[in-house]
Amino acid sequence: MAGILANTASVSMPSSVGADVSKTGYVAGEICTLSAEPAGSAYLWTLAGPPGSQTSLSGEMEAAPKFKMDRQGTYVATVVVDATTTYVIRLEATKVTIDWVAHGVRMASVAAASVPTPNTGYIMFINASNADALSLKDSSGTVTAV
Repeated sequence: MAGILANTASVSMPSSVGADVSKTGYVAGEICTLSAEPAGSAYLWTLAGPPGSQTSLSGEMEAAPKFKMDRQGTYVATVVVDATTTYVIRLEATKVTIDWVAHGVRMASVAAASVPTPNTGYIMFINASNADALSLKDSSGTVTAV
């Protein structure tokens, strides 16, 4: 199907869904990459953001321009491909916030050897092997008291 693809970290469109469509699920603050399907040899992109948006396209004549969804609201991207075919997509970006904070976390003390090594990042735990110190285990298996 012909139309515009709009991909971000939170939304991946494997194929276009039509010449004039609306899509939801985007998150304010993300970078969005646009592309047209089927591809052409010449492009003219325009972008309208929600009220207060200061965003702009990285290149109005590029095959795959980018822009930052700098506010929540509706972004309307339009492209004219090869000076003949026009596609439109409306993207709804929402603001994601945390509206509560835990007042405490209860953790049981465990031996460092029983804590699995993460593939990436860290695992935080109470280290029974080190006088119940709050500790981190990294992806190399190194344990560090915090």
